[in-house]
Formats: sequence, structure tokens, C-alpha cells
Amino acid sequence: MILRIIFLLIWGIFLGGSHQAFAAPAWEWQLSLNGNAQIGILQFPNSLFIDHEKERYYVVDSGNNRLISFDKTGKVLTAFSANQSLDTPVDMIRDSSGILWVIERGRNTITKIDLKAKTVNPLQLKYQDQLVYPGKIESLGDKIYLYDRSAGNILFLNQEAQIINSISCNECKSGFVDFKVTSAGEIWALGQEEQALYHFNNDGNFVKKIVLNDPTLFPVSFDIDTSGIFYLLNRHEGNIVVFDQEGRLKYRFLGKGHVHGRLSYPTEIRLDPWGRLCVVDEGNGRVEIFGR
Repeated sequence: MILRIIFLLIWGIFLGGSHQAFAAPAWEWQLSLNGNAQIGILQFPNSLFIDHEKERYYVVDSGNNRLISFDKTGKVLTAFSANQSLDTPVDMIRDSSGILWVIERGRNTITKIDLKAKTVNPLQLKYQDQLVYPGKIESLGDKIYLYDRSAGNILFLNQEAQIINSISCNECKSGFVDFKVTSAGEIWALGQEEQALYHFNNDGNFVKKIVLNDPTLFPVSFDIDTSGIFYLLNRHEGNIVVFDQEGRLKYRFLGKGHVHGRLSYPTEIRLDPWGRLCVVDEGNGRVEIFGR
């Protein structure tokens, strides 16, 4: 019995040391974006747009059919509902000309909002004679990138919302579930069931595939830092799993719960320009922001 206890203690020290080699850097909770007494609380926030130029966060508050802007300290700035005309918004961008593009799931549109002209123009798109079901949106320069959640592909649009190109995953069972556009115009896309990241150049040509090795992973969103490290949001476990450029697991952090620093059915992860990591925490009705 004594020998067995000694063995278990040694084995525990070994595992502990091994775990520490892959321990998470000191990511600590800093603040939450969760409304105030004037605008009320967020209800089922779905996504986050970060405006680098204006140094603002925009939270898509799907349950309240509005967009909420915050400064980078977390102070509420404005609540916008397009005269209460938005119908279940789920994602948005502000393009280089100041136009807002909002995905409205309630009417299955990509909606162009010109704040200066005070116009709201919902657009239903078709691609190859099939109706597009917009799910996520990104932009770079004069290009707009749209995820079609029905086909699982990524569409390239011009400023007139005309589709000019697309990329898809022939080996993916359900297509892509998320994508990111780098500052150089390259595209990374996530295959959920395949647990893989796919890299395309700015013309949409395939470059490489990175397979991730984590049996607990159910990724719904990801982001990439400037050194090429991948952060994947694991919805079912309520944590973040980090991989290197070769797809090797580095560490994981956070977990399910309701206090600050815990997540409940998160939907999206974003790295902001101030070195912070932002998680849209749908179940807890907030965006959690971490720094180190």
C-alpha cells in the first residue's frame, strides 16, 4: 500500500510537471460588455465586430434586435436598431466607407445600412441559382466576405453585394463553420467535424490544411494571433483551446460557468488590436474580455 501511494504521488508530480509545460499564459478576466441601466442587459449576444479605426466594439445583441457600441474601456456608447427594423441580427461589419452590413437571420438578408443617407436596404442573395443563407461576414478594403451556412462555403462580394468568387471544402461533411481574413487578404476556414483549418490565398486558391488533434473539441469559432497561434472556441466545454502552427495542442483555459472568467454556450472569439481576447458569451448575455 505504501509503495502504491508513493507511486501515485510520483506519477502525479510527473503529470503535474507535464501539464505545467503546456500551462496557459496568465490570461485574466479584465472586463465585460453587458449593457447598463440605460439600455438594459444584452439578450443572446451572437457576435462582435471590432472597429480598429474608431477603437470601438460593436456587439450584435440578437435577442433585442439591436447593435450596441462600446469604447475600448467597456463604456456603452450607443444602441442602434435602425428604427426597430432589425430582425434577429447575428453579425455585422463596418466597411472602409463607413457602411454597416448586417446579417439578419429573421429575414435571411445581408442588410446595407448607410447612416449618412439614413437608408436601410435588406438584400437576399442567390448563388448558382440557390438561395444564400448568410451566417458570418468579414471585410477587407473594398471586398466583403460572406459565410453561407446552408452550403458551408465562403463567398466573395463587391461593394454592390455582387458575388464574384467562392471557396468551399469538398472533403468537409458540412462545409466550413467559421473563417477569418488576414490583413494580407489570405483566408483561414474551419472544418468543424474534420477538426481542421484550411488556408487559402487572397485569390481563394488552396494553400494547406492543418489537422487539429483534440477529441474533446467542438469548435464554433477561431482566431489567429500575429505569431500564427490559433485560438479555438470549444462551445460544449465552454473553453478555449490553443494550437501552434503545426496543429499541436499548446494549452486550454476557461471553462463552463456563470461567474466572470467562465462561459456558457459561447458563440465567437476575437483577438482585439490591444492584445486582448474577447469571447461572445451567449448563455451569460455578455462579452468577456481577457488580457495578460
